Amino acid sequence: MNSVKGGVALAVPSFEVLPFFAKFAAIVAGAVGVNAQPRMVLATVLAGSILSNILAAGLLAVASELPVDQIDSLLPPPLQAGLFAAIGWSLYLLSFDTLGLDFTASSLLTRQTARLWVPANAFGMSLWFASRKIDSPLLIPAFILATTTLVHGVCYFTGTSILAAPGAGGGFGA
Repeated sequence: MNSVKGGVALAVPSFEVLPFFAKFAAIVAGAVGVNAQPRMVLATVLAGSILSNILAAGLLAVASELPVDQIDSLLPPPLQAGLFAAIGWSLYLLSFDTLGLDFTASSLLTRQTARLWVPANAFGMSLWFASRKIDSPLLIPAFILATTTLVHGVCYFTGTSILAAPGAGGGFGA
C-alpha cells in the first residue's frame, strides 16, 4: 500500500486555478459594489484562495492514505482524455471571458475583437506544433521569452507604453 503514515500533505498553489480566481475576483467585485474598498475584495478573494487550498490539502491527505499504485486503472483512458479535454476547454473559454469577449460568432468575427483572439490562438497553436517537433526543456522558457519580446516589440514600434497598452485595447481590460 502506497501511503504516507503520519505525513503532512503540502498543497502548493496551482497556476491552473489562477484564471478561475480572476473570474472569482470579478464576481466578488461585482457583488460588493463599486463603492467597496479594494481591501474587501482582496480579503474575500484571499479567503477563497485559502479555502480552496485547504480543500486541496484535505483531498491530498485522503489520497495519501489510499493505495494509489494502480490509480490509472480506476479511470479508463477515454475518460481521462475526456476529463483533460473538459478542463482545457473550460480554461480556453475562460480566456475569452478574461479578455471581456463574448464567445459568439457575431462578436468574435468583428475586426475589433479578432485582433485580440486570433494572435493568441495562432501563438498557442504554434507552441502546440513546436512541442510536437521539439523535445527540449527549453521550449516553454523560449516561448515565454519570445512572447515577452513580441509584446514589448509591438509596444515599442507602435509608440505605446506597457502601462497604456490595455487602455489602447492591447490586452486585458480591452
